[in-house]
Amino acid sequence: MSKIIIALLLVVAGVVCVHAGVSWKTEIFVAEPLENCSIWQEQILHEYETSESDSVKARNAYILSQLWKKGLLRNEIKDFLVDKYYKLVLLQPYGNYHVPNLVVQCQQTFPFPSNWVRFTPTMHRNGQVQRVHDRPQTGHAMSQNSSIITSWTGGGFENGDVIFYEIRIDEKRNKEVVWERVVRTNEVVLEGLKEKRRDREQAHKRESLNR
Repeated sequence: MSKIIIALLLVVAGVVCVHAGVSWKTEIFVAEPLENCSIWQEQILHEYETSESDSVKARNAYILSQLWKKGLLRNEIKDFLVDKYYKLVLLQPYGNYHVPNLVVQCQQTFPFPSNWVRFTPTMHRNGQVQRVHDRPQTGHAMSQNSSIITSWTGGGFENGDVIFYEIRIDEKRNKEVVWERVVRTNEVVLEGLKEKRRDREQAHKRESLNR
């Protein structure tokens, strides 16, 4: 495993040949292109997930992040890292309750690379698609944390509506999409919204009849 670590670190740094011994008279081996070494990447990920050593986890996280940055990391491993460590959190902020006020924010617990990614949101209301975008609405570096991905303020919603977003994240290289993943937010039940005038009038009539 130590040879794999050395090879990955040096190839990330741009080195082709890797010295694997303790002196220049011992064994030398050549690191294969990492896109052809899936088992190496899987081993690095497995060790990152299972190791109890902070230094090992930090080292392997750095390797995975740098492989992604250079376009060498397998898409399946990107999917795993995003699903586990890149969360999109839907919030209904306080302070503007007469109309729905929704914000989606990213939260991450992995050192993602600075690669630029784009976000295309789809809003769902009570299990039905409410608002669809056919193109990305925002974009920023994958490493950027606590950023606003999308937001919405407007009418047409009621207290008790269940809202969530599905957001497609994609990465482009040379004008072509090389990776994409759909991430779903948590659900929010809307509350505290100002009632429609008609609903208030009907409720007032019911109260009057019951007196």
